[in-house]
This record gives sequence, C-alpha cells and structure tokens, in this order.
Amino acid sequence: MSALLDALRQEENETLQREKVNHPGTIGDMYEGLTQEILGRATAFAEGIAVVTGFITDDHGASSDQLDCMVVRGPGETIPYTTRKRYRIDDVVAVVEVKKNLYASQLKSGYENLASVRGFEPRAARSRRLFRHAFQSIALRPLPETEADWEEMTYAEQMLHVTLADEARYPVRIVLGYNGYATEAGLRDSFARFLEDATRGGAAQGFGVRSLPTLVTCGGYGLVKANGMPTSPRSTTLGSGRCSCQRRITRCASSLRCSGRGSSISASRPTRSLART
Repeated sequence: MSALLDALRQEENETLQREKVNHPGTIGDMYEGLTQEILGRATAFAEGIAVVTGFITDDHGASSDQLDCMVVRGPGETIPYTTRKRYRIDDVVAVVEVKKNLYASQLKSGYENLASVRGFEPRAARSRRLFRHAFQSIALRPLPETEADWEEMTYAEQMLHVTLADEARYPVRIVLGYNGYATEAGLRDSFARFLEDATRGGAAQGFGVRSLPTLVTCGGYGLVKANGMPTSPRSTTLGSGRCSCQRRITRCASSLRCSGRGSSISASRPTRSLART
C-alpha cells in the first residue's frame, strides 16, 4: 500500500507541475488537495478518521495557525460558509504542513505553523502503551513505576522520560515538501542552519527537542525524529559522557544535551512534571 501511495504521489506531483497555474493560493490548494487525497486513501479503512483543513482550538477560544492537513477523529466543527474545520487537540491524530517547493523559507514557515500546535494542552495522554514502547526501546529499561525507580535513573534517563511522556500527548507533526532539496545533505544542512540561527543567542523557547517536527520530508529524503514513536535509534546501547557542567549525559537520537553547553534542556535535575520547551 505504501508503495502504491508513493507512486501516486510522484505521478500526481508531475501532473500538477505541468499545470499552467501561477496564482500562489491556487497552487497551494492543489498540493494540499493532493495530500488530503493521499492521506484519505491511506486511512480509508480506519473507522471514524477523516482528513481535513482547518484549525486546532480550545475551550477558551484560542486558535492555531491554519493547518494544511489534519488527520482527525470525529465530526469537529465546520467554520460557516467554508470547508474548513475546527478540532480540539485531543481529536487530532496528525498535522501536515504542505509545501510545493521546500527550501529554507518554506522550512521555517512550516516549522512555525506546526509550533502553533504546541500552544494547546491535551487533556490526557494518548497512549500509555506508545509511551512505554518508546521509552523502553531507547533507554533499554522498564518504565519507572515507583519513586525509588525514578531516583535510580540517570539524569539523562529522567530527561528522556519527561520528554517522551510529553511527546506521546501531542499529534504527529510533519512538514511535507513535494519538490525542493536535491540531496539528503542539502535538507539536513538547511534544517541544522535554521536551528543554529534560531538558538544563536542561547536556548530559545520553541526549539527544544519536544518542539521539533516528527518528520520533515522532501521528495525522496526525510529527517525523522527518532523518539520511538515509532522510529527508534539504531544503536542497541546508549553511550554516555560528561558535559562542561560535569553532569552525566547520554547520547541518543533525540540529541539530549545539557544546557551547560547551551542547549534548551535544563541542567537542573528534572522532576516528573511536563513543562514544555
């Protein structure tokens, strides 16, 4: 099925590129429509799942930026005289920002739109099973069940626990580019430069590990967050070392680093609270 959907994506992308349309809004609608068609086919047999364009809202009237594609559960709320929908964050499974051409400026705007999703507080964890699998696949140890188990963990394992517990509460967040970077290195380097520029003055709100998209993809290349949901690091063991403030840290695909070297993760010993970064 995935191979068929990918072939459809490539074929229809070539068809859209041949269309003689110059209006940016219409071009955006074309690619958002193609993405909704592909996602709709991928979720066709999932009961109660729909693919829509719209906004995430809460009980206080706050609203996200307009989101190109949302995979959602339930009917939601239709915005009058439009086809767009409003959904509570607990009913949103995934959010996709769609770009015809993905380069530095589109990467930045896609990241910022997805970041607006983090402004909403889910009412409950989505899946304890998902969280458990993610933690155990990376830390290679069971989830802590007691305070004594918590205290036995290293600082890095505690930070990993807090980070993944928060990750499991939010929708999957994807930046999807149909065209753009011609190489994997180009995509990776551009994303790295974007993060470096954003944090040049030190730790910055909205650029911590938890704020990164789940997936950034462009053509045949992608950057995947190895947070165990579902992708886990390749390594079977976690390396360890010490940062400049002498706290023990662990190297994993989530790139946890101590803020003694300027990252967005606090160097103080973590608690089990889920404060967002």
